[in-house]
Amino acid sequence: MTSDSRTERRPQRRNPRFNWTPYLLILPSLVYLALFFAWPMVRGLNMAVRDEGAALVLLGEAKQDSQSVGQLPRGTHVSILDRQGNAIPAEELAQGSLTTETWFQIRAQDNTGQTIEGWVSEQRIRVRESDANGVPRSGTVRSVISSTADPLTSVFVEPNENSQVVGKLEARAPVDILNQTTLEVWFLIRGENGNQTVEGWAPSRYIRVLGMKPRDASIRETSANLQHASCRGCFPTASLCPLSE
Repeated sequence: MTSDSRTERRPQRRNPRFNWTPYLLILPSLVYLALFFAWPMVRGLNMAVRDEGAALVLLGEAKQDSQSVGQLPRGTHVSILDRQGNAIPAEELAQGSLTTETWFQIRAQDNTGQTIEGWVSEQRIRVRESDANGVPRSGTVRSVISSTADPLTSVFVEPNENSQVVGKLEARAPVDILNQTTLEVWFLIRGENGNQTVEGWAPSRYIRVLGMKPRDASIRETSANLQHASCRGCFPTASLCPLSE
């Protein structure tokens, strides 16, 4: 037997096939870790980088198309000087960071027997009757507890205490509730940006109120006794900065 014949009969060695089974078994676990741990960490790092130097834009009036009057860095402690409710789209009411207030459009008779119609804060009306859908339809005016405040409840031409007063109602006066609206509260705030004092309006979604103290004319005149809050912070834009949290 020649060496050539022995070489022909020698079985050829096959390369072993790579076994993917163990890797396929752990693949779901890797995907789970990526979705629930790695991705949130990456987003958190991106937000931390983007939020560096973020500022809250203050506006000259309590409306989105108002001119900017300055900026305050995120986390700045500010004083709340005033508040005002503004209408917002219904889809934005679901945001958990909003401070809202409800106003009723009512019709009632004042103490002279004259019929007046306008807007009153929900806090001033005790609802007595609602329809089948739970919508308030009638009620009475709540009593003013404070001995120094006006015992009459003002009725405004718009759902805004800065609007014109169309009349006043006595406590326990019956009212018909014609409509209602939910507003986002805007705050007039004052804070320090470096050596500069900045004062302007901002929506409540960017403000975290830290304490609530009674505010009357004398307290508003003393900045040390005003309400305090801190800016949630957002990215500055030409008009109203978007929510960053």
